Amino acid sequence: MVLVVALAAVAYVATRDTSDDRARDEVVASVRELVTAAAVVPDLRGPRLCDRLTAGTRERLDALLELSSTSEARRGCSVAVAEVPWRLRPITADRDRTDADTWDVRIDGDRAVVDRGGEGVLRLARIAGRWQADLEADPAWAHRLVVAEACTRAGRSAAGVVPPRGTVSSLRAYFARNARILEILARRVGRETPPRGLAATDRRLVEATTVAARRFRTAAARVSADPDRLTSVLRRVSPDGYDLVAQLPATVSLRFRRAVGFCFTDTAVIADPKGAARLDRICARAARPLAELGPIRSLADLRAYASAVRAALRPLPGGLNRVLLPRGQEPVREAVLARIRTMSRDATGFAAALRAGGLPSRALAERVELTGVAIDLGLRQLGVRCLVGDGAGAARGTPI
Repeated sequence: MVLVVALAAVAYVATRDTSDDRARDEVVASVRELVTAAAVVPDLRGPRLCDRLTAGTRERLDALLELSSTSEARRGCSVAVAEVPWRLRPITADRDRTDADTWDVRIDGDRAVVDRGGEGVLRLARIAGRWQADLEADPAWAHRLVVAEACTRAGRSAAGVVPPRGTVSSLRAYFARNARILEILARRVGRETPPRGLAATDRRLVEATTVAARRFRTAAARVSADPDRLTSVLRRVSPDGYDLVAQLPATVSLRFRRAVGFCFTDTAVIADPKGAARLDRICARAARPLAELGPIRSLADLRAYASAVRAALRPLPGGLNRVLLPRGQEPVREAVLARIRTMSRDATGFAAALRAGGLPSRALAERVELTGVAIDLGLRQLGVRCLVGDGAGAARGTPI
């Protein structure tokens, strides 16, 4: 009787070990398939991978792509993983650790965790008898997706802010709107509880965003029609420039890019980098004579300024209209074109007053200055570094 029981026990253990080994082999094979499929994602062969992701993971990727893109053609999991492969980090991390015997595979019913060492920890779920990557179950992945969504919303909001008119109140509203977007972004990231190892990263994200928001608030408070104060207003709000993809101050975008990759992918002029570069060259050539003007100390200097303003504006509409923009940036282009028309008319009136032997009114001179800043802000949203309104300026020299 004792012998029968012992034999039965041995048979049970053998059966259990075989079953466990088979399950482990299935999980390991699934991970290998995932890694192989992820390796070809940049070649837009995403479907091979998406079939191996849980429905919840696909839905989160789809939602993020819909948020970040205005193009109806750019939808679906395969597009999402092809454009933003960083989100496959749980699959691709430590992909070179191919010795499955060293992997720590833990299986609990229909759930599994595979630790390949280093950062290569992947969670899977067995659905309809097939193991699929459950990226949502990874605390770091889920948290990073929330951060990416917050950054994407901020970038899309910033890209859609219409450049201001040439008035102090409009400039203040523009700066305040950008500050608000950044403040909301900082608050959204700050209220999340990051998983272990990401607290310092999130703190740096919030710090960079808060500093940028403060710059915009300061600009909104200090902007005036005083030309001397307008001279540095662009540098004050974004001394490091704008990121074409994120449409956010570059320091903010850089911080988020290090943490979650590109968080905004469609509404920027990056869709036509050659067109943006061409417009930048056109603008630089046109604005150079304006930028090279010296202090205005005579009527002759003032006439030269009026002429340089009109010359700088003349080629910009043609260059702007040739840049291919997604729908999200069309209102920005239309606003910049409208500001150029306004400034051209004012510059003509400026010149007419000089030809009549007088001086332009103070209101007209101020409007030219303010509109120049508005044009520069709009051009920056379209990826142009050239500054039209940053020349010597009518009132920046010794008063006549």
